[in-house]
This record gives sequence, structure tokens and C-alpha cells, in this order.
Amino acid sequence: NMPDCVYERGFNSALQTGYQFFLMQIERVSDILFSMHRLSHYCYEKELIAKIRPMLLLCADNINAFFISVVAVLELKKLVQEPVDPEQVIADLHQQYFAIIPAHLELLDLRRDYVYLAAFIYNLRDLRNVLVKMGEALR
Repeated sequence: NMPDCVYERGFNSALQTGYQFFLMQIERVSDILFSMHRLSHYCYEKELIAKIRPMLLLCADNINAFFISVVAVLELKKLVQEPVDPEQVIADLHQQYFAIIPAHLELLDLRRDYVYLAAFIYNLRDLRNVLVKMGEALR
């Protein structure tokens, strides 16, 4: 549902589609973040996390910088610098993950760590895609 101000008399109806798009993207971001929050509470094997921790932290920093840029644009502030698109970092994280997991897919059934970590990485990719769409719409 859109905020009540969108339906008030005098609101430019041409802007309603923009509000709808933006609210749908916000809802997608919140769904992805809830999913990532749930996946982050799983007790992963320490050795598995230790192998990809540097890439996860780098990816988190890039996503955070992207969030800060979107917020700055929404507050009508000038961007000090363009945010770095985390696409390459997520791709590197994806490659590193597939270098770690077993070669036989049947073994994935035995280890929830691999499945949950894959879901977390795919959520990062989805979050990046939504943020890029929002950033493009705000230009």
C-alpha cells in the first residue's frame, strides 16, 4: 500500500507509478535483508566461513556504500563519489564459494552449510540488483 499522501487531492497522479516502483523495490530490499538475517543466524562451520570471510566483508562494505549513496540521493545531497558497483566482488565471492564446495552435488544434501551459504550469496546478488535498479531510477 502506498502512503496516504499519494491519494490526497492535488497529488500529481503521474508520480504514482514512480512511488509504486520505489515502494516495491523497498519491499524487495526488506525481504532480501530478512532472508539474509535468517541465514546469518545459522551456525556455519568455522573453517568454511574463514575461507570466504575476507570476500564477504568486502562485499558487505560495497553494499553498505551503495546504500549510503541511495540514502544521500533521497536526502537530495550531492554524492561525494559514485558508489562502486559490487558486481565484480559478488562474482569473485561466487567463484570462491564454488571452489570450496564439493564437486559432487549429492554431497550438498549432507551439509546445510553449503546450501545456506549459497542462498546467502544469491541474496547478496539479488540485493545488488535491486539497489542498482533503485540507483538508476533516482538518476
